Amino acid sequence: MSSHTVSTIRRRAGFTLVEIMVVMVIIGLLAAILVPVLGGILRRTNEAAVKVEISSLESALADFKAK
Repeated sequence: MSSHTVSTIRRRAGFTLVEIMVVMVIIGLLAAILVPVLGGILRRTNEAAVKVEISSLESALADFKAK
């Protein structure tokens, strides 16, 4: 091996700035997609909890009227 080949192998040991920036952009895009989805899921779970509570109140009111 010549000294030129050894120095090229040693130089390539880490990541370049461009590679790190590409990974950061990809992670940012995935996070931008994920945040609205999680918001929608939270909204639907809150709506479901409110519906359960309303139906519970309806049945309690019907029981109260029956007594």
